[in-house]
Amino acid sequence: MKRNVLVLFVFLFGVSVAGVSIWRSRPALVTLAAQSEAESQEVVVEERLAEAADEYPLPYPGILPDHPLYFLKMIRDRIQLWLTRDALARAELMLHFGDKRIASALDLAEKGKAGLASSTVTKAEIYLERAVGEAERSTEAGKDTQEFYERFVRASRKHEKVLIGILARVPDEAKSSVEESLEKSRSGYQRAVEVVGEQVQEDEGAVGDSEDALEAGNGQEETEMEGVEGELEEE
Repeated sequence: MKRNVLVLFVFLFGVSVAGVSIWRSRPALVTLAAQSEAESQEVVVEERLAEAADEYPLPYPGILPDHPLYFLKMIRDRIQLWLTRDALARAELMLHFGDKRIASALDLAEKGKAGLASSTVTKAEIYLERAVGEAERSTEAGKDTQEFYERFVRASRKHEKVLIGILARVPDEAKSSVEESLEKSRSGYQRAVEVVGEQVQEDEGAVGDSEDALEAGNGQEETEMEGVEGELEEE
C-alpha cells in the first residue's frame, strides 16, 4: 500500500514538474514569434527602401570634403566643366556633380559632421540650379532636352528624400541651410515638371499639325482626282 502511494506521489510530482516546465517555456516561444515577426517587418522596410533607391540611384561620392585631398577633386571638376562647351552636356555634367554632392552630404551627416554636410548640400542644389540654366540654353538652341528634364525630375525627387533624411540628422543650428536647399530642390523640380509638360504639349501640337496637313493634302488630292475624272468624261 505504502509503495503504491509512493509511486503515485512520484508520478504526480513528475507531471507537475513537466507542466511547470512547459508553462515557463511559453513566454520564450511567444517572444521568439514576436522577434521573428519584427525581423520580417524590418526586411520588408529594407526592401522598400532599396526599391525607392533603385528609382534613381545616386553615384558613389568618392572622397568626401573632410579628406585632405578633396581640393584636387574640386579642381578636376572645374577643369572638366571648363572643357565642356555644349550646353546640354554641361547640364548633364552639373546634374552628375549635384548627385555626387548630395551623396557626400548624406555620408557626412551620418558621420556627425553637420557643418560640412550643410555646406555640401548647398553646393549640390547650386549645381542643380545651374544644370537647369544650361538645359534652358540648350532648349533655346533648338535641341531636344526632354530626356534630360525627365531625368532631372527623378533626380530632384531623390534629392528631396535625401535632404529630408539629412534634416533629421543635423542639429538645429544646421537645419536652416538644409531647409533652404530643400526649397531649392522643390523649386527646381516644379520648374522641370513645367518644362516637360510644355514639351509634351508642343509634341502633341506638332502631331496635330502633321495630321491636319495630311488631311489637307488628302483633300487636295481628292479634288485633283475629281478634276481629272471630269476632264476624262468630257473627252
